[in-house]
Amino acid sequence: MQFPILVHLSEDGRLIERWRGIDHLEELQNWLDSSFFLDTPAYAGAVTSCFEPFVYDRADINTAILQFKYEGRPDKKLSETAVQLSLLIQLDALFSQVKYRSIGVTYLIVPSGDEDECSPERTIDRMFGTLPRSQRQIKPGKALIVMDGRIFEKGNEIFVQTDIRFLRRSIGEWLKLNIKDKENQIHVFEAQLPVQTVSFAPRYLDKKDIKEIQDIYLQNAVVRRSPNTSSQGELIRVNNLYDFAYFVTEIKEGWMRIESFTGGPSGWVHADLGSGFGKLREKIPELDFLEATAGYLKYRVSRDSSSFPPANNIIIDVNAALNRFVENADPRRDAIPLAALRTMVGTLNVLDMGFERGMKNGAVGVLFTQAAEMIPYNADALNLKALSDLYGYFVQKAPNITAKNIMDQLLTALSIEPANRLVLRNLENFFALLHTYGDPSPLEISQKELTKRLQAVRDVLAALSSRPQSSN
Repeated sequence: MQFPILVHLSEDGRLIERWRGIDHLEELQNWLDSSFFLDTPAYAGAVTSCFEPFVYDRADINTAILQFKYEGRPDKKLSETAVQLSLLIQLDALFSQVKYRSIGVTYLIVPSGDEDECSPERTIDRMFGTLPRSQRQIKPGKALIVMDGRIFEKGNEIFVQTDIRFLRRSIGEWLKLNIKDKENQIHVFEAQLPVQTVSFAPRYLDKKDIKEIQDIYLQNAVVRRSPNTSSQGELIRVNNLYDFAYFVTEIKEGWMRIESFTGGPSGWVHADLGSGFGKLREKIPELDFLEATAGYLKYRVSRDSSSFPPANNIIIDVNAALNRFVENADPRRDAIPLAALRTMVGTLNVLDMGFERGMKNGAVGVLFTQAAEMIPYNADALNLKALSDLYGYFVQKAPNITAKNIMDQLLTALSIEPANRLVLRNLENFFALLHTYGDPSPLEISQKELTKRLQAVRDVLAALSSRPQSSN
């Protein structure tokens, strides 16, 4: 028996329609497909087993929160804390993503002993329909975020550690740059996001932190009679999650009004950054990363579909989430997620303003440079920076960028990942573009030498073409 959480609001935040009696996931899916929903923005969520994850296939973004696990000596209190933390994260994700519209947020219960079968990779396969029991699939072009985590002990210390994976089905996270040469021929340069799977640094939790998470849960995972923290209420119990089912009927000043259809409590739930969720994000800054990632994906899905332009202020919201993450993250231990966010924000700036405006105000070049400096061992990060430098050199004529700088960046990227087709194709196009300049080339080498290097790159690409295509 599955008891999903259903959220469906009109643009002004009113409940459009209520429907009772949902007690099977298939019935819910059929209802969501009804003609009633075709012309309205939708928000949906569910509590289901990881073996049958709820997929809202009309949503632009589905977010799956796998139940956090406690790993260590038997400890009922810490095991409950792991579940409480998972539920708080789902409430936070649901509330923070509502502004993006057309979202689904799912809490996936992981039965004890089935952790391998409920891994993030298996979850993605199920939600993409490549494993049995996938009643619905995320549609091509739509996005999925999967977050999982654990509380564990090391010595006498306690830590929480999370992972986030994000992707769009059948579409890569590409960025393209076209540059005309002196003969008016277009040369195409491409790059992709360097990171789409992020493992965050473990966050140390002392006894005070554990108590604070439990207090935040007790204060916020409560269904109250009115939107007031002093109002009487009933706690959402972690030991009976399949009975946690409701409609969100209204959103008002940091509160969600819910109505149960399984006999549970109905009323108001507090879920904004001004409540305990702000404190939770200080301890688990990954929640800001999650919000920013959802905004990035929403923009890209919208841009590539008929729903473009995206929701208002989406880039402002993503930047705000980035800044909050920067404030609470560790610059050294969180280098990968910080770099990932900077490349996402830089990419959004290019898509929104174009390379010309983005480079002119300095935002794009700075963001891509910072990311490359944070993860200099990542070929795609260096390639993304090279893209902005290519624009700076050939179009803006920036005096601080030289052709040799760009060549060295691309060659360094290849030394890290020799079979990276994107980098190889960019190097090929770079040499071909320089070839139109005649003697002496900007690299201060002869045309003969430049032709030799260009042919060498093409030979490598030809050899790689006979191999199976990778993600590049």
